[in-house]
Amino acid sequence: MKKLFLLITILFFSIHSIKSDNTDELLSIELSLNDTVYTIGDKISIKYKINYEKKLNLILPDLTHIFNNIELLNFYFDTASSELNLNLISFDTGSIQLPEIVFAFEDTTNNRILTQIAPTQQIQIHNYITSSNYLKEIPFIELPTTI
Repeated sequence: MKKLFLLITILFFSIHSIKSDNTDELLSIELSLNDTVYTIGDKISIKYKINYEKKLNLILPDLTHIFNNIELLNFYFDTASSELNLNLISFDTGSIQLPEIVFAFEDTTNNRILTQIAPTQQIQIHNYITSSNYLKEIPFIELPTTI
């Protein structure tokens, strides 16, 4: 038990010391949404603009199990613009907080890993259709066989 506590303590302080470096000068992440109010079945498009220095290598997070009340349809990373684009859909109603996504960056000059937490946003999902909305079919989603 003491060994486990010691291991967790060492791991915590090593991660804290890596994060305590001034990473704000090296990288930043911006979040943009197509809207903040949706109806059940609407496609939710999220874009993370990731700005980082050339000496850093981006390590994309595993996005398959991050979202709880919302489903990940697909995602892609545009290397030319350094943008991570996510397409989501929700079949639950209410207020949903998008999760904090932790991005990791490898600093090749110092052999260390830096982390940056992406900003989060709250969205609303309604189950009603107003006169400004229209009825639509829920799109067929073909899931990739491998990720």
